[in-house]
Amino acid sequence: ESMDKKDRINVEPLAGRRGAMKYTNPDWGTIAYFIPKSDFISNPAFKEVELSYNCIYFLVGYENNTSLGSVEKMYVGQAGVRNGGGSVLKRTSEHLKNVYESYYDKWDYIAILTNEKEDWGSTEIDALEYIFWSLIPIGNRFNSKLPSSKGADLSIYADITNQIKAYLTKMQFSMFSKD
Repeated sequence: ESMDKKDRINVEPLAGRRGAMKYTNPDWGTIAYFIPKSDFISNPAFKEVELSYNCIYFLVGYENNTSLGSVEKMYVGQAGVRNGGGSVLKRTSEHLKNVYESYYDKWDYIAILTNEKEDWGSTEIDALEYIFWSLIPIGNRFNSKLPSSKGADLSIYADITNQIKAYLTKMQFSMFSKD
């Protein structure tokens, strides 16, 4: 993707939300949401229809390391459309309740990436979850289990991968800003 297309990322606050934002680019079909965990906890109901689509999401937090300072950590997961509706909001709620996850209380932000036309199926979200899990350095992963790409041709996701990296960097996460 050329740099000028990355500069066309539009950011708009979500109405009635504290700190939640929607990211779009007129040249891409990929859209993104940034949601502070505190905003999600206080009001887990969102009106945005795209949040019911298949997506990948990142739970992002920071750990203090004596030699490195604050270290950005990420969990990458996928959320598919569920019976009875819903997707990522229901999946994220499960992370809030599961005190047995080692990162249960270590994440502070949710970044959600999906397609504006509901074009992503299970093949796309499997591949994207696998790609991003593989790109996160081992010491920066909240989740340690390698997801399956289910044999997808990962090379066809280069543009979407670059779009997602651009959105995450625009959200001021540093994990992929050097790519």
